[in-house]
Amino acid sequence: KQPAQAGAWLELFVYRARRMVHVYRLESHGRRYYRSLIYTSDARYCLRFMQPPVAHRQVPWAEWGRHEAGHPYDVPQPTPSAVITREASVAENLSCGEETWLPQRLLSGLLPESLLERYTFWQDEADYLRGYPKDATKPDVIFVNMGVGGHVAMHGSRFGEVRRGDSLLL
Repeated sequence: KQPAQAGAWLELFVYRARRMVHVYRLESHGRRYYRSLIYTSDARYCLRFMQPPVAHRQVPWAEWGRHEAGHPYDVPQPTPSAVITREASVAENLSCGEETWLPQRLLSGLLPESLLERYTFWQDEADYLRGYPKDATKPDVIFVNMGVGGHVAMHGSRFGEVRRGDSLLL
């Protein structure tokens, strides 16, 4: 890649069991990188609401692309960002430490769309996420522990020991 050319880093996850692909754009925000879902070959199995195209078609869908949504090359130009933090002394802060606000676009495809619409997410110093309700009458707070590295498909006791050849990441 040439420095003068615009572009973005993409991360692809291939799910053999479901026969689908997810494409995430890696987006920089506050000198950290976050995944944001921009394409799926099967919208029925993603956490972001993505509508497959419904326009009139001249030819039938390919079998693998019947439920695809988004576009793998639909990468918007980088936009300036500001990091918003709040101290532990703020009454709404339940982490007892400094929290950083995460815009909804940074969690798109990582958390269910319905949660992103109803909660504002803040990341604490230990990288845990807390979702505070946008509706002040709701008392619920969501606590999210995102795994570092890899993907959700590679976390859990089932993958405690990964042998060579078990993962595409090796």
